[in-house]
Amino acid sequence: MALSKRHRAPLIVFGLAIVVGVVTLTTQKGAKAEKSTLIDIQKDDLSRISVDWYPDRDTRYDKALEKAKKKAEKLAAESGAAALAESSESSESSESASSTAPEGDVKRIALHKVAEGEDEYWVLDEPIQCRIDPSTADGLVGKLAMLKADRLVDFEKGEVEDDSSLGLDRPVARVQCEGKRGSATTLMIGRKQPTSTSERYARVEGDRRVAIVAASLLSDLTREAKDIRDKRVFTLKSDEVKTLVAGRDHTPTKPSGESGESAPESESKPSYGNEKKTPATDSYTLTKGEDENGDPKWAIAGEVTADADSNEVSTLVSTLTSKRAEDFVADKPTDAELAQYGLTNPAQTYTLTGRKKHTAPDNKREWRSETTETLEVGYKTPDGKSYYIRVSWRPEIMKVAAEGFDIVSKSASDLRDKAMHKIAQKDLLRIETTRGGFQAKLEYDKKDKKWNLADGSKTKEFAASGLVSGLANLSISKFIAEEATDLATYGLDQPQATVVLTPKKGDPVTIYFGKQVEGDTSLLYAKRSDRDQIVAVDSYRLYSIPEKLSDIAETPAPPKTESAESGESAAAMADILQ
Repeated sequence: MALSKRHRAPLIVFGLAIVVGVVTLTTQKGAKAEKSTLIDIQKDDLSRISVDWYPDRDTRYDKALEKAKKKAEKLAAESGAAALAESSESSESSESASSTAPEGDVKRIALHKVAEGEDEYWVLDEPIQCRIDPSTADGLVGKLAMLKADRLVDFEKGEVEDDSSLGLDRPVARVQCEGKRGSATTLMIGRKQPTSTSERYARVEGDRRVAIVAASLLSDLTREAKDIRDKRVFTLKSDEVKTLVAGRDHTPTKPSGESGESAPESESKPSYGNEKKTPATDSYTLTKGEDENGDPKWAIAGEVTADADSNEVSTLVSTLTSKRAEDFVADKPTDAELAQYGLTNPAQTYTLTGRKKHTAPDNKREWRSETTETLEVGYKTPDGKSYYIRVSWRPEIMKVAAEGFDIVSKSASDLRDKAMHKIAQKDLLRIETTRGGFQAKLEYDKKDKKWNLADGSKTKEFAASGLVSGLANLSISKFIAEEATDLATYGLDQPQATVVLTPKKGDPVTIYFGKQVEGDTSLLYAKRSDRDQIVAVDSYRLYSIPEKLSDIAETPAPPKTESAESGESAAAMADILQ
């Protein structure tokens, strides 16, 4: 059927517009790199950012595109130009209707840079007021500063009558950027390209050029406030911490709601969670120094002053500094809210002091400053899975996961250095043991590459290696008394066994093993000769110490008898005769 003149004209114009638009947008590479800059503000100069976006506009655009696609498929199945023209007109009207249909509320996020002395950080102004995670802020600012288009298309006047097909008349998002020196740019982000969902149309306000940008830019700019706010508990990093003070003078008191009062609506009755772990009530101070090799060495001071276990302390400090809030309970808590969550008089406080590292915005200078931050630990949540906490450098009440956060069950005793001595196995020269009247002396045989008896006798490899390894790595299971007043109480006036460890360099260390700890047969009282301290060690260490020669010495082969020798000779003669 022939097309009427009335139908041919709009079809030709419509077809040419589609061809020109697609070819121009997908093939033209745009201007040179320096002319493709959309936001001409340096990263260090960027000071304010605001993003307004309509979450449902993409959905509306997608629905309109799907409608047009279905109508195009229907058109292909039908014959007759009249249907084509009619479909074109209805498609245009449906697109227009889609653009003017009611839509949801606009969302907004606004942030600005704050300068404190030589430090700078980003904070949210809307929808809430809070700090932004430093790495998130750095990534966000980095994406916008000096933003360049993947491609630019410069439309001459008349090529495009309006921006409705690109989503720029009603952009999905409008991004406003301001610099310290007064520069400002507004970027409008439109719909996705029909031929590439990983790209979007964009345009700087006041510029006729259409830019092609990565679609991921929109998702980076339109995150919820809860996803980008600063969740750090401490700003100090673990390797910057020099002192940790644990203030734990009392167990948690019962919160309101447990004595007949009504519990708050937002939370059911608070509890202390895992009853198997009783909160520690001892306060202590950990101080970081260096050993003779320059390696970190921690000391603990509380009821007693002693060396601390560097591994235990490192784990504790790392746990504290790496913790992140999992939720925010109150941004600006009232006195009533502090009391409700056990933070008016917190049972546990942890204060970290260290030399915090700072980097200038231009990354050309670094410096350190003395920094002190305190964590207050309140009640556990009703389900026992989290703690309510607050830190000194920010006002919010937060929740942190209880899993891995077992600091409330760590006592000063848990953190003490539990090594019975400091002699490494490779540094041992000689080991002398006494048990049940039997004495053994072992030395390392370089030729045989094993520990043998000092008189040259071979040892049972399993017995000797177990003895040496166990004594070289002997650790304290429990601290019993700092000063022994009666050795007989612990069976150390007449010890069951005595061990002397002689290093290649330094003084020998003598260790006595007493009787089993009352009520716990898995432990044995022990003491060093040069210390008044009484400790407990695993009792199985005693059983590796030999009581007789056969416990440690290699069993010699039985002597050959005369009959055995004649038997061997007869067998040899029989072989020869054969």
